[in-house]
Amino acid sequence: MARPKQSGTKRQRERTKLEQKKDRERRKEQRKQESEERRASIEDGVDPDLVGIVAGPNQPDPWADDRDQGDDAENDDEETS
Repeated sequence: MARPKQSGTKRQRERTKLEQKKDRERRKEQRKQESEERRASIEDGVDPDLVGIVAGPNQPDPWADDRDQGDDAENDDEETS
């Protein structure tokens, strides 16, 4: 019995599928190497989730103005008494 001929499109699909598989394997290997490098660069006793985080400025106190005005009002009452 003769083998059926493969169409050109099927061969092209198979070739594309193989290339995509190779690309996935390369990306997986690259991620693995990057992960190993990151682990090697982290010091012992340091939380890896917090590495590289820099604390920003503190949030301003939204009630500071109200307290300052309240203190002034109390002081004004004391001075006039």
